[in-house]
Amino acid sequence: MKLQLRYDVHGSAERFWEVFFDPEVTRRLHLEALRSTSVEIEEQTGDVATGLDRTIRYGQKPDAPGPVKKLFGSEVITTEHGTFDSKTGIWSFTLTPATLGEKTEIRGSIEIKEIDANEGGAGAEAGPGVRDAARTARTVRISGQSADPSAGDEPAVVDSDSTGTTCEQIFLLEAKVKIFGAGPVVERFIEKQARDTQDRAAAFFNRVLDGDE
Repeated sequence: MKLQLRYDVHGSAERFWEVFFDPEVTRRLHLEALRSTSVEIEEQTGDVATGLDRTIRYGQKPDAPGPVKKLFGSEVITTEHGTFDSKTGIWSFTLTPATLGEKTEIRGSIEIKEIDANEGGAGAEAGPGVRDAARTARTVRISGQSADPSAGDEPAVVDSDSTGTTCEQIFLLEAKVKIFGAGPVVERFIEKQARDTQDRAAAFFNRVLDGDE
């Protein structure tokens, strides 16, 4: 299973990573936005300027289908270990469940990229802040402008700076589950869970960046 998601970012890359690695924000993200049952930052060393390593452990009770719940239990404890490369500006991570971790390989990355606000073509598809990987046209919304009601529940709009640039988050995830007869089911669940989790996380971080949290 491979997944790529894109989100608008309400601020610079520097500000995003400052928020992303703030221990208190991390705890609030899990307990408030992601509805985790527990979260512990086991280790965090370094900084954004020189490179950073972080290991966190958290518990969740996802709405999993029967076969997945039978394998992993009603509560899934996961260890996330990641490294931030200050040269590339990319956060790379692995996720290891406490149950059947030896049969489950989940890895991914987050990158914050500046984009030219003038690249968005006329008629670009309106979206709820997240865009599929296949979509190349980008829509830039001006702060204070009302969202199109037909687009549904639209999150806060993105500010572009005086140079005509804004930022987007590119989230990548790849999962391989080596459980005979259940691998595809678990991988589909991981994808569904990742989409929901990242939607919630992106909205939460933007609220923090906007000063609403």
